[in-house]
Amino acid sequence: MEHRNGLFDAEHESYLATVVEWSARAMAKGRSYKAVVESLVYAGYAPDVAEALATRGRELKKAAFREEGEVAMKVGLIWLVGGVGVTALSAALAELGLPFILIAWGAIVWGALTVLRGFSRWVSG
Repeated sequence: MEHRNGLFDAEHESYLATVVEWSARAMAKGRSYKAVVESLVYAGYAPDVAEALATRGRELKKAAFREEGEVAMKVGLIWLVGGVGVTALSAALAELGLPFILIAWGAIVWGALTVLRGFSRWVSG
C-alpha cells in the first residue's frame, strides 16, 4: 500500500469505497450504526477506522434516502396535479354541457400518498 501525499493508492481507495457502500447498505436495511461498527471491528479494522468508515456509510445512506425522497415527491406531485387538473377540466366541460364530471380519485390519492412517502424518506434520510 503506497502513500502519496497522504492518500492511499487507487486500489486501496476503491476497496475502502466498497466497505463504505457496504456500511451504507447495511444501515439502509435497518442495521444500526453501532452494529456496523462492531462488524467492521470484527472484520479487523481498528475501532477509529471502523467508526470513520461507518460514519461515511451513514452519510452516503442519508444522501441516497434524501435523493430518493425528492424524486418520489416530484413524481407524486405530478400525479396529484394531473389528477386535480383532469378533475377541474372535467368540471369546466360539465359547465359547457358535458353530461358527467370525471373525478380522478386514483391519480389524486396515489399522488398524495407518493408525496407523503417521499417526504417520509427524505426526512428519515
